[in-house]
Amino acid sequence: MIKEKLKNEDALKKTSPSRSLIVNLTQQMMQVLPFSEMKPEHVDFFIENSQEEYFAPDEVFLSPQSPPVNRLFFIRKGGVVSRRGLSNEAGEAHEIEAGELFPVSAAMAGRSPTATYAAIGDCFCLSISTDVMRRLAEMSPQ
Repeated sequence: MIKEKLKNEDALKKTSPSRSLIVNLTQQMMQVLPFSEMKPEHVDFFIENSQEEYFAPDEVFLSPQSPPVNRLFFIRKGGVVSRRGLSNEAGEAHEIEAGELFPVSAAMAGRSPTATYAAIGDCFCLSISTDVMRRLAEMSPQ
């Protein structure tokens, strides 16, 4: 029984997205910048090297107290609110919507974010490591 469970877990670890899923995601992502200016194979590279992450409503997942950013997020569905400092008022917040990447500056600089990021409702993101982000930037210089 335990061996069977371990085999099932190993099988799950080795699975990868189907080609049709990658094609659909590529088409979706190529509708927005910067992906709309990239070659399809570079968008595929992003997708194949990403992982899907879910954040619950109001879940804070990055803040100035976080360690240096090592992942870049692409919002597939939902949204994120970014607040700097102690501002909690609606006028002091910036909403990041589906199709946007964040936190680009912190990821590029390898530093902690200067804002607090929290999910607005259910939020689904693709994330890639900053190492993959740099390789992709070298491949697709646009």
